[in-house]
Amino acid sequence: MAQNKSGRNFLHAIFPFPGDTALDWVRKIVAILSVCAILVSSGMLVFRAVQPAEQLEEKPAQAQADPVLSALKTKYPAATPPEGMQEKYKHLYAVNNDVVGWLTIPNTRTDTPILQATKAQGGNDYYLRYNYYHEFTNFGDPFMDYRNNDQELSRNTILYGHNLQGDSLDNGMCFTGVMSYHTLEGYKNAPVITFNTLYKDYKWKVIGAFLTTTKAKDDNGYVFNYIYPDMNDEKFMQYIEQVRERSLFTTDVDVQPDDKVLTLSTCTYELGTSIDARFVVVARLVRDGESEEVDVSKAALNPNPRYPQAWYDRHGKTNPYKNAERWYPF
Repeated sequence: MAQNKSGRNFLHAIFPFPGDTALDWVRKIVAILSVCAILVSSGMLVFRAVQPAEQLEEKPAQAQADPVLSALKTKYPAATPPEGMQEKYKHLYAVNNDVVGWLTIPNTRTDTPILQATKAQGGNDYYLRYNYYHEFTNFGDPFMDYRNNDQELSRNTILYGHNLQGDSLDNGMCFTGVMSYHTLEGYKNAPVITFNTLYKDYKWKVIGAFLTTTKAKDDNGYVFNYIYPDMNDEKFMQYIEQVRERSLFTTDVDVQPDDKVLTLSTCTYELGTSIDARFVVVARLVRDGESEEVDVSKAALNPNPRYPQAWYDRHGKTNPYKNAERWYPF
């Protein structure tokens, strides 16, 4: 009996079943097609190894149509993928042309497609309340800043998502995983983030995580502008120093003037419901030819991270940064 149940669970994890969401169907179909492609490719290699050359010349390879993608294109006529798109994302794109990539934070539940609305759609407001299927929802779905470009990465690529920490609705398509960086252990469990675009796969080394606010009234008339996409080299390096000053932990991940960063931003209520606060994680793009490995033993808690004034007020502490220089991205 236990073996039968185990078998069913195994099959359910691999094959689409009634009751799965549409996104689950897409995920499983993509995985199945990938395996099939490998098996077919292996079979073709064996076939070519034993087939006489003259027979191969007489039987040119026939292009095999993807029946799943064909069905999706029938249902979603605007599904023609742009040139250069990775095969593994074509099914997602067929359902929603706003898909720009996929984010995975290791050892957390955050494993989700990333969307991007145009300015005409409402920019960064649209996917706050609409999901992958263009359905209205209070939880929205994670999205890229409308000013960013998924083909030519900006200096600062910004992704946003709701925080459903502790909520039963957390199905991985939210930014709950971002909150794990509140602790040093959380950082050590996920020092490298995967964020792939439709066109290329990327790894990002986390350099810091901090708490901030979006209203000037909550930080002595100042708003830390961490969501500016394109800074010059000088401003960029100043920004990195600001991130390190605010970060809850320190790392030995270096940053150079020509690097690019990924910023993950989510809402948090740790300063109370009246304060519009954000918890932010910043990661540096792994350079071409660089190892993806990070020595987490060199990470440590920051003994005095810079918080917004609202944090010091809430905890009854004096703000040592009250008169510190204010940084702006331009």
